[in-house]
Amino acid sequence: MPNEKEQSGELSKFINKRGTIRGQLTRFESFIGSFKKDNYIELETRFKKTEDLWDKFDDLQSQIEIISQEQEQVEYRSIFENQYFAVVSQGKMLLEESKSTPIPAPQILGTNSVIGERSKPPTSEPRLPPIDLPQFSGAYEQWFSFVDNLEALVNRNGNVAEVHKFDYLQRCLKGEARQVIEALDVTAANYSTAWNLLRERFENKRLIVDKHIQGILSLPTIKQESASSVWAFLDTIQKNMRSLQALEINTSSWTRY
Repeated sequence: MPNEKEQSGELSKFINKRGTIRGQLTRFESFIGSFKKDNYIELETRFKKTEDLWDKFDDLQSQIEIISQEQEQVEYRSIFENQYFAVVSQGKMLLEESKSTPIPAPQILGTNSVIGERSKPPTSEPRLPPIDLPQFSGAYEQWFSFVDNLEALVNRNGNVAEVHKFDYLQRCLKGEARQVIEALDVTAANYSTAWNLLRERFENKRLIVDKHIQGILSLPTIKQESASSVWAFLDTIQKNMRSLQALEINTSSWTRY
């Protein structure tokens, strides 16, 4: 049975945690109050985190009410409850509105046009079908190719907001690469942070060079000669050699740096 001093310490700890939760709810309330209609992706991310606050609050508040039966502590539940459901209801209404204004995926509209343009009037220029975003799961040897493709398709497009670029980036990442930025909220401010984290993890020239050399040295012996197996063997060598040359590796002498 905890003594009075221990109970007081526990109560103080629970009240501080409860204050943190209330602060998160209030920040979401402020976000809703200044919401702009091009921020639906950020709204969805923030809304999911805010929904989770109720269970955390309920657990802490129950612990507080066990320790202290003061009217102030009991009334706090009602105050938080009213604020929580009012804010969450507003968030849901805005999310419902977003369903009628979907965000288009990047696409190529013509040879000299940029991706995602929505303001240009229709022309007689033939349109190419939408393209798939490049995928990256954390293979070092695929990093530079992934970066070049995403730079061309998304990053250099001035008509796409930073928060939408972050959404496209998330769609491209899988596995280990996705985990690197998993903890970041999808916001415009976090887009550059996400790129910095990915570069710190995967932009390692020595490891990338080693992966390409390993790709050549680990080629299996051709046991049964056929045109397809020989071409596959040569294609793998040439692909890795071209990548090494792009990294400015002197493949004629195999001097690395």
